[in-house]
Amino acid sequence: MDKLNEYNLLDIFSYLDGESLKKASLVNKSWNRIISSNAATMKKLKLSIFPEDYKFNKKRAFSKKQLEVFTMLKRKYKNAILDEARINRNIIPKFKNQFKYLCQLEIINCELTEAAYKRLLISLVTLEKLIMVDSILLSTNAKESDKHSIELPSLKSLVFANSSWRFIQYIGKTKLQVLKIHHNLFNEIGVNSVKQFLVQQSSTLKELAFRVNSASIFKIFDSNELKELRLSQFALTLFDLNQNTLQSVDNISDFLVLQKESLQHFETGSSLPETIYECIFSKLQVKSLTLPANFLPNQLLFYNAIRRNEHLKKLVLLNELKEENVLIGMLDLFNKIEELYIQHMRLFEHEVCERIFQKIVDLNHLKILKIPFLFPSAEATIPTLKTLQIEEFVESQSFENFVINQRNLENLAVKWIDGDLTESIETVSAQLHLLKKLSFGSEFIPTIRLIEVLRNNCPKLRVIELLKNEAEPITEEVLRVMNESMLHVYTYSSVNAMKIFDECKTVWDFEEDNYAIASLNTDMTMQNIVNEFEDETDNEDMDFYDEDDFDFDDDDNFDFDDIEDFEMFMF
Repeated sequence: MDKLNEYNLLDIFSYLDGESLKKASLVNKSWNRIISSNAATMKKLKLSIFPEDYKFNKKRAFSKKQLEVFTMLKRKYKNAILDEARINRNIIPKFKNQFKYLCQLEIINCELTEAAYKRLLISLVTLEKLIMVDSILLSTNAKESDKHSIELPSLKSLVFANSSWRFIQYIGKTKLQVLKIHHNLFNEIGVNSVKQFLVQQSSTLKELAFRVNSASIFKIFDSNELKELRLSQFALTLFDLNQNTLQSVDNISDFLVLQKESLQHFETGSSLPETIYECIFSKLQVKSLTLPANFLPNQLLFYNAIRRNEHLKKLVLLNELKEENVLIGMLDLFNKIEELYIQHMRLFEHEVCERIFQKIVDLNHLKILKIPFLFPSAEATIPTLKTLQIEEFVESQSFENFVINQRNLENLAVKWIDGDLTESIETVSAQLHLLKKLSFGSEFIPTIRLIEVLRNNCPKLRVIELLKNEAEPITEEVLRVMNESMLHVYTYSSVNAMKIFDECKTVWDFEEDNYAIASLNTDMTMQNIVNEFEDETDNEDMDFYDEDDFDFDDDDNFDFDDIEDFEMFMF
């Protein structure tokens, strides 16, 4: 490793994620310097900012010595998380040198005064993404005239989950393209705040996602001011609602029709009125739909009454498909789809399975098929099929009967096979001459014979993905044969492995939004506090906070001999 120059090391470091880069920077000061001075690697590292012993620190305050160390940091961090802190306006300048380089900031479980929040926004001149979760904005005795919005010229993405609505009221003009809002308290204040914010960002906003527990969300879309908004992606999920709570939805249908030419993807994870589904299926020209199979209309009459939609290319059905009429109706309606993903499906009676499978085979443009299982008698050919994913469990004979007929297949992924996996692969590979990639969840180690068979039968095959099997590591002899064949094997634990099984992600299921995602399905611990500050009717009785209530903690238990040691420790 000593012979590698800085250019070679940077090339290697470019393939590492943030956690791996952290470990690499601890090897020596030379590696630490290389990683710290490169913008690409620094964008993967995350500076964690939280008070010492915050779990036992009732004031959630930073010690003076801790703040002094933060002012001495030399690294230009691009990514930071502000966690479990209570912040006043005097603390923000301590982080000013770091904040001015940030591209992404996460504010998690924090309490900020209005003055501190304004100072924070002013310092974030290069910020591109802001994630705010479970945080509250504390009212101070600031004058109403001081409550002006602040421009964030570089901001492109905002994830806002269960935090005080007044946070977004302070954000002025941006270049916002993505807005995701998850909230358990979508009240009138939320409606007005979001509507005003959308109007302000309407010229640049392209992707909009809501996960809320109130039908009052529909009131946002009755504004004539939103007529200029043109989205490419829209997601709407209403949770903990009964159908009785859904009142007039004409305004949301009218809003969707306005997006007819621009909207490419629509997604929902909950039940919506049939009138909205009818609008989406018949009046829009979306290329991609992500829908909950268990909440869709289950009467064929509903689908038969709608004219066939030839615009849709990708259909993702989440949750468990329990009614055969849903899939049959959808495939009749969208008969030109190229990608079909079914997350889970009930094992229907044999006749029903045959009928469903025939509908899938009749899709003359299908290129990608993700299905939970194969039916025992499935032997038909789908000439256009390039990628096949079998998500759950398949019996070896069913696997062979179907796959051997898909001669144009380039990517094959099967999680679990009951039977001799090696024999099944040898059998089907004889007909899969175009195969480029194999992914298997079943634990097995490829033998030398199997690799030679694959090399002869599938000359284009370059990648095999396997569930990691620590008990039976790949032998040196097998590795040698693979290298000779230019064939690479990735284990399940590697960065590249098994991504083919993640195609059913929703707009919320991405790693960069992990804190927001984690909060979606949990009770909000700070929700009662938020409620106190969001009730406008009680504003006259609200306790105002003085900046002095957030004085520093004088604890002197923070000690590092070398600032570089501290920097290597912090991210």
